[in-house]
Amino acid sequence: MTQLSLEQLEHFALRNGLCTGGEWEDPEEQESYLSGLQLARKRLPRILEGVLTPRQREYITLYFFEGKSIPCIARELQVNKSSVQRGLAAAKRSLGEVLGYFMD
Repeated sequence: MTQLSLEQLEHFALRNGLCTGGEWEDPEEQESYLSGLQLARKRLPRILEGVLTPRQREYITLYFFEGKSIPCIARELQVNKSSVQRGLAAAKRSLGEVLGYFMD
């Protein structure tokens, strides 16, 4: 599996409300946040295996790691677009809960 960069992981966390970006007033808070991000990145392959179904991992890999669109994934896997959307939404919720642990 392709490894997410810290920037990609942070982007996911920001998009899903797990953290707030921007300027840091407290250097310790920023250091803690970056440490959590690095730990989450290091553990991401195990996290993906532990909290996602095989199909959800496939959707996440194709969508985030390979940059494919939902219609493209649906065609490639021969499923409805709505199945891909629901699978991605469920995967994002599951990942959000786990990654939120690292961001606190």
